Amino acid sequence: MYKLAILDDDEHWCRIVQRFLKQQYDVAIYKSVSSFLWELDELNQYDIFLVDFVLPTARYELNTDGMEIVTALKRRLPRSPVVIHSRHGLHEQK
Repeated sequence: MYKLAILDDDEHWCRIVQRFLKQQYDVAIYKSVSSFLWELDELNQYDIFLVDFVLPTARYELNTDGMEIVTALKRRLPRSPVVIHSRHGLHEQK
């Protein structure tokens, strides 16, 4: 079974993706940049990454955003596919 790591601050969305893909992937969810960075050395166990491009910055890594995460992943794991997504701007204020 393939392993997928999701980095997204929307836990509800992560659980939906996890349920949808559970037959094909062992899914790990990271809800914050901090938790993801904490595990950075262990990330080589994953086959694919799904990263929210618009994330709140990490508490101790103030300049870290989705692009920085993707750059760090591609530097450490150049052969691992990274899928970038964002729902930013999809929610309209009424």
